[in-house]
Amino acid sequence: MLSHDFQYASGQEPIPENIGRFKVIKPPSVSKGSHATVYKGSDPLSDQLVAIKVLRNEFESYTTSIMSSLVGEIDAGELKKEAHLLKALQHPNIVSIFEMGDDIMYGPYIIMEWMAGGDLKSYLSRDSGTVLPRLSALSVANDILRAMETAHGMGIVHGDIKPSNILLDAHGISKLADFGIARNRRDSIKFPARGTQGYMPPEQTEMDSLQSLGPTADVYALGAVIYEMLTGRLPGRNEEAPSLLPHVEYSVAKAIIKSLASPPEERFASAAAMSEALA
Repeated sequence: MLSHDFQYASGQEPIPENIGRFKVIKPPSVSKGSHATVYKGSDPLSDQLVAIKVLRNEFESYTTSIMSSLVGEIDAGELKKEAHLLKALQHPNIVSIFEMGDDIMYGPYIIMEWMAGGDLKSYLSRDSGTVLPRLSALSVANDILRAMETAHGMGIVHGDIKPSNILLDAHGISKLADFGIARNRRDSIKFPARGTQGYMPPEQTEMDSLQSLGPTADVYALGAVIYEMLTGRLPGRNEEAPSLLPHVEYSVAKAIIKSLASPPEERFASAAAMSEALA
């Protein structure tokens, strides 16, 4: 288990007092994603701590950019899609959603469980080259693999697994968050040209192959996260098992390197297969 003396990074923008009926707690404890801000809040009806996710306003006014309304529509659509996916993906290792609303001033928002342990990125960023003990890293990996197995079983590919999207609760349980760019493999819609460099597999950056992205894309991303947890850096191309830290068993290192293979067919075909190899 990880220790929990890290929290969400503080934001710089003014913090609202309320979003919908939910109270925003001060001093601010805000985690910024690429298109949204997550506030720590509470439900006045139950006093339960919650996370309030709203779209970021990156424009000083509506007229600042002719694209602002288009960008807002896309982001609002992703937020609503994420809410529907999280309702469908009920799993102990996937962040739970409680409800969705539309604030008259701040727009669409979703209310999720508050993860007291913060995110994995905050922990890894405390010191340059921070690494986790082998058992802690593998515990995080196995939690996320269970989440992946459930999502993939429903045909859903996350598409953006990275440390900032792995949250920890007060008991050290890791949960997968931010399904904003997730896609259902049954849909004809391609992934947006988004994701995070260093965690995206090669095929996710190639427009011709976006249609065929499958579970192996998430396998690659989690492999990169595990590598980073154990070495303090992201993997380079053509990494070999012996380049991992000496305290990692060769079989585990070999499994991580297999998950990072450039051709999708050379990776683990499923989260279950990857979990078995890491065991």
